[in-house]
Amino acid sequence: ADSYTNNYERMLSTGKNNSIILHEVGHLLANEQPSILENDDFIQSYGTEMQNFQENVPYNEQLYLQYFSPRANLFGSDGDDEFIAETNILLTTYGTNTDRIKTRTQFLEKYFPKTISLVANLTGKNSRKSLLK
Repeated sequence: ADSYTNNYERMLSTGKNNSIILHEVGHLLANEQPSILENDDFIQSYGTEMQNFQENVPYNEQLYLQYFSPRANLFGSDGDDEFIAETNILLTTYGTNTDRIKTRTQFLEKYFPKTISLVANLTGKNSRKSLLK
């Protein structure tokens, strides 16, 4: 609740939880220039997979990923920047220590594989070698 990212000043503030730190770093990655959020391939992929998700997945499963959805009605967000931030956790770590993060990761991988792959390519996290930098 106390973590945040200031994209204009390229600064973040967070506690010591690794998942939260990686999530906030993901916000910085999403807004690097050129911005992933403005990338036509990302917009198309995220839009298509989100629409399929919202139309074909039972509502009780959608609740796990609502924060990453336009339906969350987040101030200043269509959910896409939160999706990229959370994807940074997935692409940067192997496993997590909380069931809540594990469940979200499983749903992201299941319903958004093309968009995750695209974010991996756009952030340079598309190989194990890049994760070791």
